[in-house]
Amino acid sequence: MMIDLRLKTSVGLWADRLIGSWAYKLISLLAHMPISLLCVLCLLSSCSQIQRSEPKSIISYQEEQLAPFDLALRFAPRLYINSTEPYEIRDLIVFIHPEKPLIAYHVIWEDDSISPGLGVEGDHETAWVEYDPISLKLVDVWAMWHRGILHTHQSVIEAKSHDQRPKLFVQWGQHGMLPVGWDELTTTRPEAELHLHFIISKSIHVGRYIGSKNVDFPKFQGDYSDYLTFSELVDSRQYIYPEKVIVGIDSNTIIPKMVPYTISAKQAWPY
Repeated sequence: MMIDLRLKTSVGLWADRLIGSWAYKLISLLAHMPISLLCVLCLLSSCSQIQRSEPKSIISYQEEQLAPFDLALRFAPRLYINSTEPYEIRDLIVFIHPEKPLIAYHVIWEDDSISPGLGVEGDHETAWVEYDPISLKLVDVWAMWHRGILHTHQSVIEAKSHDQRPKLFVQWGQHGMLPVGWDELTTTRPEAELHLHFIISKSIHVGRYIGSKNVDFPKFQGDYSDYLTFSELVDSRQYIYPEKVIVGIDSNTIIPKMVPYTISAKQAWPY
């Protein structure tokens, strides 16, 4: 009791001088409370403050949505052709896969140099891009090469350093597409076929008759190193229009209904 009385007296004098009589009553009340009760009150006060504090904001990383047309433009390939390429692009139709992060670019040229004016009326070639639907970054690239598919890791690395747009080399007259790093592939097929097509492109004569039809066969002027020079950029974005961007899967059924000429059916997707 002596300790409590002295505490009460000293605290009371201090409170009277600095705070006033109302504070003295409050402090006097606290002075008579057991220490354990005071600790509980402090703890409750602390918890109450924690509960009242505003929760930290949570930033959620949500998928960025792009319209099909914008998505097609984002990954549109950069096509590099030989400066003496005899044909123009007739159409470019893009398919967005509705279930997978895949885009198919169907490039249709006016004709091809091996069989111009014969059979189909457009030379149909295809390239594909896989992308990450969250970050909208390119993941993979494939290019059609005369009914086969070429794939290289170098093409992915190169595209990522060029705004997510793959670079593809287009063969003179035949329009098979070669990805960056094609010359380092273990298969010799592209190299062997390029040599063969080069020989054919040099030997076929212009203005040759097939039956009763006069067919103009373009002839390549230059050596083999010239044949493998792809110096002229064709920006595929210039040929992509909203009405030519389709969300669908079966391109071989849909494209013939969209164009007024015949084309060959090609593999719709890389996998």
